[in-house]
Amino acid sequence: MNKIIFGGICMLISIIGIATIISGIFTFGWQVGLQGMPLLLEQLRLTYLYDVFYWLGIIGFILGIWGIFEKK
Repeated sequence: MNKIIFGGICMLISIIGIATIISGIFTFGWQVGLQGMPLLLEQLRLTYLYDVFYWLGIIGFILGIWGIFEKK
């Protein structure tokens, strides 16, 4: 049960972080954000932060699945 809760919290933090980064990029304009998102991530030096949130979501998902199928 603890793994499921911790995994859910990790995925929630990941979603909030990635959504914030994407919404910040789209404030530059819809076309600029859509066409050059990887380039803008590098220019704003957000690539590493995006990767951290990405991997946090993956780890949270794996922990949640592991917690669901764990036998007690």
